[in-house]
Amino acid sequence: MRALAWFLGLFVFALAAAALLAWPAWTLLHPHFDFPFHRIAERIGMLALLAGFLLLARRLRLADRASLGYGLPRRAFLRELGLGAAIGVASMAGVVALMAALGLIEWTAPEPGARRRLGGGVGRCARSGPLGGLREEGAPGGAVHRGAGRGSGRRAAVLGSARL
Repeated sequence: MRALAWFLGLFVFALAAAALLAWPAWTLLHPHFDFPFHRIAERIGMLALLAGFLLLARRLRLADRASLGYGLPRRAFLRELGLGAAIGVASMAGVVALMAALGLIEWTAPEPGARRRLGGGVGRCARSGPLGGLREEGAPGGAVHRGAGRGSGRRAAVLGSARL
């Protein structure tokens, strides 16, 4: 539970850094760039979380691949990754089918050029989605799970990392 408390403190620190630094950063950047306030606040929080995570992972001895959730051999990791992707696609297809059955989706003929724009958007999402998922869900969740599991057992690790 000690590791879980450290990670909760890290999240509080990142939120506090975003709250304290977002307004001054926005006032400095807004005359030169047209970034919305929330985007600057999110980036500051992410940077604070990254810096704290790097320091905290070393302090808690969680800086190796296995502790970050990437300890499986490549073949098993790719199998699990593919299974997760298939479950995600199947569940989203179910949501789309339900929305179509309820009449929430209006199927119309595409306008000229829409297929090209759709293909570009799908390509960007296919590149950024898996990388974002691995970055945001893999390493921090794996580290919290491993750290909490070392001190408090598997049950506390599962419940603690699920809450974060």
